[in-house]
Amino acid sequence: MKNLIITAALVFGIGTAAQAQSVAINTSGAAADNSAILDVSSTDKGVLIPRMTAAQRTAITGTNGLLVYQTDAPAGFYYHNGTIWVLLSTTTDAAALTSGTLPNGRMPALTGEVTTTAGNVATTITANAVTSAKIADGTIVNADIANATIGLGKLSATGTPSATTYLQGDNTWATIAAVTGSGTANFYPKFSAATTLANARMQDNAAGTATSIGIPPDVRYSFYSYKNQLTATGDGQSSMLGYRNRDSQNDGTGYGINTSNNATGGYNFWGDVYTFGVAGHSYNDYSRTGGVLGAEQGGTYWGSLGYRNSGSINYGVYGSAAYANGTGRVIQNQAVGIGGGFYGDLMGAWANGEVMGLVTNGNLFASYNMGNTYTTGKNIEIAVNADGQKVAKYANTSNVAKIYADGSAMLENGKVRVEFDKNYVQSLADNSVPTITLTPIGGWANLYIESVDKDGFTVANAAKDSENPNIKFNWLACGTEKTANNVNKDILDPTFDNNLKQVLFNEGNLKEQAKPMWWDGKKVRFTTPPNEQQEELLRSKK
Repeated sequence: MKNLIITAALVFGIGTAAQAQSVAINTSGAAADNSAILDVSSTDKGVLIPRMTAAQRTAITGTNGLLVYQTDAPAGFYYHNGTIWVLLSTTTDAAALTSGTLPNGRMPALTGEVTTTAGNVATTITANAVTSAKIADGTIVNADIANATIGLGKLSATGTPSATTYLQGDNTWATIAAVTGSGTANFYPKFSAATTLANARMQDNAAGTATSIGIPPDVRYSFYSYKNQLTATGDGQSSMLGYRNRDSQNDGTGYGINTSNNATGGYNFWGDVYTFGVAGHSYNDYSRTGGVLGAEQGGTYWGSLGYRNSGSINYGVYGSAAYANGTGRVIQNQAVGIGGGFYGDLMGAWANGEVMGLVTNGNLFASYNMGNTYTTGKNIEIAVNADGQKVAKYANTSNVAKIYADGSAMLENGKVRVEFDKNYVQSLADNSVPTITLTPIGGWANLYIESVDKDGFTVANAAKDSENPNIKFNWLACGTEKTANNVNKDILDPTFDNNLKQVLFNEGNLKEQAKPMWWDGKKVRFTTPPNEQQEELLRSKK
């Protein structure tokens, strides 16, 4: 090896002296190629270029063509192009660069993928295509593409692109039809002709916070529709109409916002004071009018909220299911309509009037109570006498539930047995023996009750030698009722009536509020229900 180095030095010396000659370094003795100033060849050895770190390389003031090998990352051969150092790469999948610049014309041919990372955003060039989704914000601006632009002419399509054409879905360039017209600020445009725009009836306010039809927007309403109805247009007019249809039967599953299917809906997310899901208001300055109407589509049965009837009497709720809409009363043999129905787990309904509380009327009956009936007033029957005058008839009262029976009978040979009606007997409480009152007819008689039991009684004449042993008399039996129940102690509480009156509260009184009421399974309570107490506690913590 020492002899080879010396020989190479001698050869270099010779080459330097004879500058027109090519110099060869090898072990075979072959001559140098004529195209090379230096021809180095070997089949088992290579040439070692100066090796150094990146810091050592960048400290060199490079000359155009200077070549070194960098040992630290990114390792490889670097040459100086007279301005900067450039990494040489011969791999088909170019290594990622952590810094540096590839100057124009120096990008190697790629058959794989090159990924650069800057600011934690990856930019990938694959098969000579730039994937825009991987470039920072997804946008390639002109400055990013060698200060050039991608012109319309680069898009392959039929026709000629220009500033007045657009590319259609069938890959052809079409001319944009000229649209003319003028309008008013904040109005939505509409085509008054094929290529002419004009104002539509819909408009926004300047802030874009309210929309309206037929009237200037009002910031109180997200959408405001106004219609000045024309009588000549006929009936059935609405400022807005929600119309529901379906392609096949589409039953809801409940009454909730997400379980019912409706033509028009309203959803009040926060149940604040005086807030509602749907509201309807009316001046009610005429009769047969109201705030909200719910009806069968033909008006056969209907109900209204905030209704004024034909007699100009105002109703909070009014319902009718026995009259045709606007045509008078329906004459029919069958009756199937119910004007109103109320169901409650605590109370079905209540009525409180300043003058009259509740009035009912019916041909079969006016009122049917399936349970005990309590009153703090009197049970008074209004009857009409023979002269056509109304008279008051008061019901008998007792601290114990009583049941009565009466009749008339006649002694036979000074004695008679009177049997009670079986319905009366069955109505008597167990072991109850009625009290019997006798009234002789036609004069005084010495009658007495010989015996009495639950099934009847025996009457006898005390004057056995009477000239008239067959005396006629009237009788009255009074016994304890079998089905009588003890009155609930809550009802007998002295505070019950006053508490109940506060439950029957007029919500038009804005200065006071109603008293709550609930049933705990044993007792009626006039306090806040437990679930409401919990909700109030949660609200107070928000």
